[in-house]
Amino acid sequence: MSDDLQKLSTWTCIKIMGPMEHNLTGILADFSAPLKAAQVPIFAVSTWNTDYVLVPATMLDVAVTALKADGWSFV
Repeated sequence: MSDDLQKLSTWTCIKIMGPMEHNLTGILADFSAPLKAAQVPIFAVSTWNTDYVLVPATMLDVAVTALKADGWSFV
């Protein structure tokens, strides 16, 4: 991403690693719970094999800290 575009970006995307099996349920609910507790607003997009969660770029550190404390890992 170019520096100019990154300066204008107000949201950052976190991809939940997929593909996931179609019978899995509650992934997005489990993922968003620690973000809610940390008062991080989200915009979620689901596809047929994974989910994407957008968080405000200014709150990315708060989001990552909350998710790691809940046991989520990042690649």
